[in-house]
Amino acid sequence: MQRHLEAGHKKLPLVIPVLFYTGKRSPYPYSPRWLDEFDDTALAGKLYSSAFPLVDVTVIPDDEIAGHRSMAALTLLQEHIHQRDLAELVTGWLPSCWPDICLHHR
Repeated sequence: MQRHLEAGHKKLPLVIPVLFYTGKRSPYPYSPRWLDEFDDTALAGKLYSSAFPLVDVTVIPDDEIAGHRSMAALTLLQEHIHQRDLAELVTGWLPSCWPDICLHHR
């Protein structure tokens, strides 16, 4: 996909999904229509055929993100993922011991 876009194409190509089944039960025991595998196929169809929910962290101030408690660290890291050095960000927003834990975890 990346090469396709880098070649100057503005839209993604259609991808034909193919499943090569090698399971023990034969023939393939499930529906080839993946939405059939959800309990609520109508809701699944609506969810996966309409626009997706978008959270654009590039336009949300860090202070507002920090107020989201449990998701703050993950969201801040995602927003600044392209920064070369995340240590300053991590040091500023996470408890003081977390940078060492994250950087030295093996």
